[in-house]
Amino acid sequence: MRKTIKLAAVFVMMSVVFLFAGCADTPVEDAPITSTWHFTYIESDDMSYTEQEWISINELDPSEATPIPEFRCIDEENCVLQFNGNEHEGVITHNNDGTYSIADPGTGQIWGTVTIEGNDLHLVLGNNTARLDFSKVS
Repeated sequence: MRKTIKLAAVFVMMSVVFLFAGCADTPVEDAPITSTWHFTYIESDDMSYTEQEWISINELDPSEATPIPEFRCIDEENCVLQFNGNEHEGVITHNNDGTYSIADPGTGQIWGTVTIEGNDLHLVLGNNTARLDFSKVS
């Protein structure tokens, strides 16, 4: 009887070990661009701010406050970036390398490139003038 219980316990322990070992190599799937995104960080030539730093700066002088950047995709073809108090519409093109190009709907000029890594979205504006980071809201 004790031998049977020991064998069962060893079997359960080994099953758990193999279960966790199988999960360790599972890659994180990239979130869809149509997810809900939350601003986390911005970096440009002369500055970098986390979301909390952006909020703190706005609280210092509310009369000069700039809304936190927002990025959203209405569908897989259209998006909007709210940045520095302006709303920028864009048409999305999914590139062969897994990135997305965002172009002005009127002129067709590309104003941004999006890369999604897991639950993180990186938006590079223009010719690397700024990078905005967002994370997927669960």
